Parts: sequence; structure tokens; C-alpha cells
Amino acid sequence: MRIIIFILLFFSLQSQAQIIRANPLYRPFLVASGGCPNNANATAWIAASGITDSTGIHCFFNGLVDSSLYSYMSSGAAWFLFGGSDAACKLNIFNPVNSDGAYRLTFSGTWSFSSTGADPNGTNAYANTHIVPSSFLVADSFHLSYYSRQSVTGVQELAGSYNNSGQNIQFIINNSYTGSLTLDGYNPSSRLEASATNTTGFLAASRTDYGTAAIYKNGISLGASTTSATGTIPNINMYLAAANVGGTPVLFASPELSFASWGHGLSPQKIRALNNLVEQLMDARGIGVQ
Repeated sequence: MRIIIFILLFFSLQSQAQIIRANPLYRPFLVASGGCPNNANATAWIAASGITDSTGIHCFFNGLVDSSLYSYMSSGAAWFLFGGSDAACKLNIFNPVNSDGAYRLTFSGTWSFSSTGADPNGTNAYANTHIVPSSFLVADSFHLSYYSRQSVTGVQELAGSYNNSGQNIQFIINNSYTGSLTLDGYNPSSRLEASATNTTGFLAASRTDYGTAAIYKNGISLGASTTSATGTIPNINMYLAAANVGGTPVLFASPELSFASWGHGLSPQKIRALNNLVEQLMDARGIGVQ
């Protein structure tokens, strides 16, 4: 019995990469003991991306299904950015087809790719998601997430689509007004700002209806709004690691990212579930931060 307990503890510690998570409900993937069965969607993405290290990926997909996130998020897009090359990082995990219509990423500028993530240089690097928010979003419902492995300063756009002052979605890091994370939802009058001690970990912003928006770090709400303003869903492509302002990338971001997602608004419960899965995946791969 003691031997069995020791083995389980050993695998848990290894899968957490020595990170102690504050969330009392957090459980690591037991990937070393073969604890996750194969998932057909995971298999499809692994084959299409050509990634050689699939650690934790089947567990992640199974978790999406078990938490009812897969059916909810699959109309949008998400990307694993730890594949080591642009070819291994660009495909949407929900539709791993190498086409703009499937929301593949098109990388521009200078990026560094490694097993820990994709690192934009903060000067000219960004990725076109080929997502036009107005093409599938319903009013007042969207989320963006970005797993940042570095803490940075300055005004940097994690993601953005800005056609005019009443038609924009932006998730901004260390905004110059107040706080360190900012969400714009269609109209600057609906701007939500929150303060964070650093910009590492799972950063997310979500708007679920006209009067409800929130910013999260590692699954915990940093600030929520109960009032909003009217506006229009942007009709130009969403950029990652920069904002698309009328077709021009601006305010380039520099933190290395290992995961990103974009789609319909997620409730606080869904954000926590997604956060746990992302943390489990990163810890299983030994690249988790907090």
C-alpha cells in the first residue's frame, strides 16, 4: 500500500512540475501513469500539427468534453503554442485544417518558437487569427484567453479587433490609464480595468451579456462590471499579440504565450474550468507558471 501511495504522489509531483497551485480543487493530470484515454479530436490535432510530444493533450481534450466546454467553445478557436515551430502552433485545436476559414494562425514579424511557447518580439510580431467577430458572435458575448509565461510592463495588446471607437474588442496588458489588465467590449465607455501583481499565468476576459463582463487571472476574477455600453461587434479580423486597428497591427505584445482561445462568452464557472484544464496541461508539460 505504501508503495502504491508513493508512486501516485511521485507522478502527481512530476506532472505539476513542482508548482504548488493555490486552488484547492486543482488536480494534476496523471499522465505518467497513463491516466487519460485517447481522444479522437486530440488525435486529429496531433496528426495535423506534426507535434512530437503529445504529453497532456489527450487529457486536455477529455477534460473539455467532461466539463461541457468542448461543445461550447468549438465554434470559436484555441491554439496550443508550445509545438516548437509555426507549423506545429498555427492550427485551431477544434478544427485542425490548414486554412484561413478554419481559423489557423498566420504569423507575421519575428517570433521565437520552442517547447515552452511562442514568443513575439514586442516590436513587429503578431498573428492573424482570421476570425471576424461579427461573423459568428452574438451580441454581448465573447471571451479571450492568453496563457502568459512572462510578466511585462508597458501598453501591450494581447488580442484586438478595432474598426472604430464603437466597434472594437481589445484585451490590453498594463494599460496606461489605471490597473494592469483592460478589456474593451465594443465601446470605450464599457472599458473594464483590473489590477494584477504580474502578468504571468492564465489571463482571460469574458463578456456574457450586456451588463456583465469580467477579467480573470488564474481563474480568479480581478474585476467585474455590471454596467455596459452599446456598440457593434467588430467586422475586421482579430489579431493575437497585437491589435488590428483598421488593418494595421499596433501595440505589439511581448510575453511568451503557450495557449490562447477566442469565442463566445464564458461564465465564471466555465472560466474556472478552462483555467484548471490549461494549468493541468502546462504543468503536465513542465512549462506551468503562476
